[in-house]
Amino acid sequence: MEKYGYSAASKMVPDISLGKTFSDYLSKKGYQVDKYPRYMHQYDDGREVDARAYHNEVLSDLRRFFVEDWLKNRATAYFSERDPDALPYLNQILALPNYKEALGYIDVN
Repeated sequence: MEKYGYSAASKMVPDISLGKTFSDYLSKKGYQVDKYPRYMHQYDDGREVDARAYHNEVLSDLRRFFVEDWLKNRATAYFSERDPDALPYLNQILALPNYKEALGYIDVN
């Protein structure tokens, strides 16, 4: 969204929302997410959060989940609660006929 002129407030951390919902998604697919290692992730502003380190084998799942689920089905609620000014930028991206490719995701299946 920054490419289109939006700057997120420093208090917003959509990657945490994505991470939590992705963990649920993987669990439903049969992955034992509780067995993945955890670490303290530190943001540039000094905040630390307990995060899960996923194996590279699920990277394509993460990318698919982001563009096909989180962005389409969850991002509006996330930004509506935290910064409604983000919605025009989000909608601009989602309105692109090739929004997945614009975000760097190309499904080769």
